Amino acid sequence: MGSPTNAVDSEPPILPFIEGGRLPFDDFHRPSNKPPLSFDSDTNLPLWRRKVDLYLANIPTDLQGPYILSVLSDNVQEVLWVSDLPTTATAASIWNKLEGLYPVSYDRAKSQTTFWNCRQLLEETVEGYANQLTVLVARAFPDAPKDTRDLLVFERFLEGVGDLSTRRRFIQEPPAVLSCAIRLA
Repeated sequence: MGSPTNAVDSEPPILPFIEGGRLPFDDFHRPSNKPPLSFDSDTNLPLWRRKVDLYLANIPTDLQGPYILSVLSDNVQEVLWVSDLPTTATAASIWNKLEGLYPVSYDRAKSQTTFWNCRQLLEETVEGYANQLTVLVARAFPDAPKDTRDLLVFERFLEGVGDLSTRRRFIQEPPAVLSCAIRLA
């Protein structure tokens, strides 16, 4: 392409299409936004993967492999290639390999402390607070049965609700279940 002042030069190139038609260069798949920072061994893989998924939103899954490899740090690329991952690997095989090499570890003690210290924020709804507790209890007590986790959420909800008069009422006359407590709060 030449000078952008020439109208002919500023148009996107037309590439031949397999079935005899023509397809403008602009119609090819390209990432939807800027790439995330490269992934390195100390990066949070699930969070980074969500960012990459947004980056690759316009690209079909079968074409995502090279894009994923291009946003990995040199160290991580080297680890993948040493682990016999081919350069033509699919997106699914790259994600599986990364998840195997860089597992997410949760600090249960920290998660439990966060759960037990969680209180309803001033601008937070009671439903939002209950949902937040549900997420926190799953991290803090991943091996506990669902009934136990539900009971823990219920107990923490009663103690951490933001409105003081509601909390006093819950202490004097505790509701039977979480849904009832949410409705009363």
